[in-house]
Amino acid sequence: MTTTVKNKPSAADTLDTTDEKPVAAPAPSLRPVGDAMAGEGAKAAALARQWWAQGAAGCHDAVDTVKREAQVLNDRTQAYVRDEPVKSLLIAAGVGAAVTGVAMMLMRRR
Repeated sequence: MTTTVKNKPSAADTLDTTDEKPVAAPAPSLRPVGDAMAGEGAKAAALARQWWAQGAAGCHDAVDTVKREAQVLNDRTQAYVRDEPVKSLLIAAGVGAAVTGVAMMLMRRR
């Protein structure tokens, strides 16, 4: 037994020929799903932008903190060198000798 449905559009009737490429029209029952997906996509994009902005602000804060601490350390080092020039020179020479010694040992191993 075969049943025929009257007034049912054929496949050719549901095609949109815009831009000379046939595109199937979405079923009316899928439109709410598409709308919901678009809304959820917009929410996800807004959330991603918010997270990115928070992360960027955190990075900027961290960079500012490091800059301040580096400036404080620089000021303290300069003050120490000004107050103790001979001791500073001897420390610098000792560190230079130690670094040179380690570099020489590493070069001999190769």
